[in-house]
This record gives sequence, structure tokens and C-alpha cells, in this order.
Amino acid sequence: MMKVLLGVTTVNGAENLFALFRSLENFPQAEPYVPFVVDDGSDAREVKNINEVADLFGAAVEHFEDAKGRPENRGIPAGWNRIVSEAKTRRLPYALVLNDDIEFLPEQSILAARYLLDENPTVGAVGITPFFRIQTGFTPTWAEDYPRTKPLLVPRAAGCSFMIRVSAWEEVEGFDEQFISHFEDSDMGVRLAQASYLNVNVPQGVLHGWSKTFQKNSWLNGH
Repeated sequence: MMKVLLGVTTVNGAENLFALFRSLENFPQAEPYVPFVVDDGSDAREVKNINEVADLFGAAVEHFEDAKGRPENRGIPAGWNRIVSEAKTRRLPYALVLNDDIEFLPEQSILAARYLLDENPTVGAVGITPFFRIQTGFTPTWAEDYPRTKPLLVPRAAGCSFMIRVSAWEEVEGFDEQFISHFEDSDMGVRLAQASYLNVNVPQGVLHGWSKTFQKNSWLNGH
């Protein structure tokens, strides 16, 4: 039975997107998933490339546009909400939400996250811990929340790669789109905890190209 929608948010990130899906081909996951891409306002020239990558890997893609049909950047929480709402529409219980600068490792991380949610109804979100490809010269201080050998209860799941229970997301009324970028995962962690859900991170299963997503997002770079 299919349970997981694998959703990726991207902005001008066709190259990143290709690497992500190729990593899933190189390290097939035991857990089946439905691929879905949200394009959060890519430049017109990149839209074609994103469509080609999505088509190559069998992923549906949705482009955010304004009322005049022009690319529109609505922010990361809006993309995440669209991913989880798509899972709800497809009647899938879980949504795996990813930045486009994620690449999977040999570990069966999708299966591990799904298993935790299946077996523990009080778990609201499971982060898949990333190894960092540091682009900015420092390791994030919050990396200490990332386990290396076993699942760990944390204030909020890893924001770049996490699986969320659709019913829990609905109960807390989704991600707060006022954040645009940064802290939307922390806010979700707080609200899940307030609703009596647990946040868990599982051991490293992905590579994260720290800051690569933002380097390609001209809108965020200007704010």
C-alpha cells in the first residue's frame, strides 16, 4: 500500500532536482513513494528544465504563478503546505518534504521514517538527518540535534528533509506562511508539541548541500 508522497520544493534548481532523483535511483528505497515537485517561482528559462527533469523521473510538477501567469515565489512554507495538501488529496497518510539540494545515501531512510510514524501514532514529524556539504564555512549549531546511531527526540524535525503526518499537519493548520524562509520548521515543531505530538530525528540518510537552495533563489537573496 502506497503511504508516502515525496515532495520537493525548488527555485531555479533543475540541476539539484536531477541529482536528488538520480540518488534515489542509485540507492533505491524499500518504501514506495509518489514523487511531486513544487516550483516556487523559477525564472522562465528554468521552468522548461524543471519540467524535463520531473518528466524524466515520473514526477508531477506544479509551478507557482501569480494572477497573470508569471512565476511567483511564495516562500518555503507555502511550498511545503502545497506538498502536504497534495498528499491529503491523494489520501496518503505521510508527506516527505525535501529541499532540492538533498541527495539520498544507501540507508533506507524513507522506510525508517515511515516505520516510526506507523508504529508511533504520537509522532507528528520525523526528520531524516543530513550530512552537511558545507558551503558557508561553518557547521550549524543545531546540528547537535541530529543523531548518528539511533532515533532522537528533538524540539523540531530536520527542516531540509522530514516526513510529516498529514493528519497532524491538518490539526495544527499547516505551516505558517508568514515565515517565508527559516524558522518555519521550528514553529511547526512547537505547534506539534503543543498538540501532544513528538518530533523525532533518525540517523543520517541524506546529503545536504547547505545553502545551495538559497544560492539559486534570487528572490530570497534579495530579502
